[in-house]
Amino acid sequence: MRSVASGRFAAIRAIVAAMALLFCGSARASYLNWGSTTNNGTAVTTGNVTGNFTAPIGSGNSTTTNYADGNAGAGVYDIGVTVTNNTGLSNPWVTKTPGIGHGNATDALISGGDANSSFQLIVGNETAAGYVQFKLSFLTSAYSLGVSNVSFTIYDVDYSSPQFIDQISSIQGILLNGTVISPSTITTSVDNTYNSTNGTAYGTAVAGDTTGNGNVSISFGSAVISAFSFNWSNAGTGLGQQAISVSGVSYNRIVVPETDTALAAAGCCLFVMLWQFSLRSRHRS
Repeated sequence: MRSVASGRFAAIRAIVAAMALLFCGSARASYLNWGSTTNNGTAVTTGNVTGNFTAPIGSGNSTTTNYADGNAGAGVYDIGVTVTNNTGLSNPWVTKTPGIGHGNATDALISGGDANSSFQLIVGNETAAGYVQFKLSFLTSAYSLGVSNVSFTIYDVDYSSPQFIDQISSIQGILLNGTVISPSTITTSVDNTYNSTNGTAYGTAVAGDTTGNGNVSISFGSAVISAFSFNWSNAGTGLGQQAISVSGVSYNRIVVPETDTALAAAGCCLFVMLWQFSLRSRHRS
């Protein structure tokens, strides 16, 4: 017959394990949808993310725009996107799909072969040393404990001789303490490749803007991060106009227990149930 002590300890262990599952790193899946714009860059408020900027960013400057993905309540901006134009580049334009706008000209839709909205970038006539940095931050208004299972896709990483060779480098996640980490996986497509030695993806052939042939998918796995970033540049000699876009941003929010009343209520109920079970086990022993 099992002793009173052993039954009590077993019940306590069950309670501790259950509470740990509820309150230590609980997460909820989220997906970032940038909505859409018209072909001239005028914002249209569709999808579950609001906010947009389409003006050119001058050489050596950065622009940050915050978005609302719904995790922090209505109208609360909890996603920040910073685009930095390294000195030497011509003005890059940034926008959301389905069109990419710069001045009076328009470019073809970059859809990556799916219907997801994307954040698009375009540059032209840059110098060989120039680059654009894209950084997405999960702001503390909703993500004070960070996010896990972060993944995203860069569309249209390709090569068109002699105009450009898309180059994606310095791909990194940023931990809560500021430490930089590398992705856990990088998956390329038929018109690009990844060099694991220098951590850089390159275009290798022309990919259609509306196909997935130029997609590069990146994941940081179970690491808990507060932001991710990459640099985009031209490895070719032509240094002509080029464009990419970012889409498929998926992540799990780490829940702050004391601010999640539903989770707290569930935890309390489970605690009471397990404690009553432990009492019954003691009386039977």
